[in-house]
Amino acid sequence: MAGDTPPPVAPSEDVKAEPGPSQVAVRPPKPIRITIDIHPDAYRGLRQFATDNYSNATRVVRLLVAELATDPQLAGRIARRISEEA
Repeated sequence: MAGDTPPPVAPSEDVKAEPGPSQVAVRPPKPIRITIDIHPDAYRGLRQFATDNYSNATRVVRLLVAELATDPQLAGRIARRISEEA
């Protein structure tokens, strides 16, 4: 009998599919820009180091900051130099 098939059910406007954890886009935090004054000789040294290592000054500074946060010996040397300059 052709009339035995129930009519299609329209989706309810109340029901919304929630995205699963793998579907939610998570944006990485936006980097913070800093500006520093540096002696021209130090800048040349930084750029030369970066060039010698197939990189750029920005990447070298980012990696130095990361090392400072994870290397207690480096952090100690920098802290001593800060106190010497004060």
